[in-house]
Amino acid sequence: MSNKSNMFKGLTATDVHPTFRMDLAVLPTLSPEKSAALAAVLVEDTNNLAPTSTALLSKLVSQRLGVPAQEAKSLTRLAKSFAIRLGHNDDNPAFVADDLIEMQVIPPTSRDVLLKLLTSLRQHQTEFANRNTRQQTISGGGYHLGSCSVFTDYRVAFDKFDVNDVDLDTYQPAVTGLIPTVTLELEVHEGDEEKTIAIRLPEVDLARIEDVLKVARLQLAAAKKQFQGGR
Repeated sequence: MSNKSNMFKGLTATDVHPTFRMDLAVLPTLSPEKSAALAAVLVEDTNNLAPTSTALLSKLVSQRLGVPAQEAKSLTRLAKSFAIRLGHNDDNPAFVADDLIEMQVIPPTSRDVLLKLLTSLRQHQTEFANRNTRQQTISGGGYHLGSCSVFTDYRVAFDKFDVNDVDLDTYQPAVTGLIPTVTLELEVHEGDEEKTIAIRLPEVDLARIEDVLKVARLQLAAAKKQFQGGR
């Protein structure tokens, strides 16, 4: 089989990422009106200078389309992926839909709603292309922060840490206390790549991060004073 679209040129069904395939599975839930509304959210986002996290876009999609959070997350990832691809390389929506059907990634019944989504996005191909270029210029080089969250809880401490020091026939675990722990969750971006990193931080590491941030603040203030006339 020879694919017609540039988007999937030379690819087979096995090359399609499982998450992308899973997100495509929610297409039958979209009406033409919701498909256009989904595209509108992505078009509005082209006005933002910094990359917008999938979590924030998903929340907006859930509100605009009136769909559950998990469905909104899949729809957002899907629309965002197509918008980025169209921004890099214009493509014919009919060719894209036909390729996905030929690869048996989507059923023929999903063709119309996918065409509606792709056509709506393609009408703003220039905005997506400009956004891609702008974000590469602004945030080029390394990972950049999309969103961050913090969670504080307790870890149960036991009397034994080394399993080699445990007699399974006689051992009775004893709880020795609770250790407070902080988890820092970061959503980071590098170009089109997006990943979530969770970091467990004991108190000593929190203190180290606080010191680093203080240094960063001092350096930023010094740079502003030097190059912006003290403003």
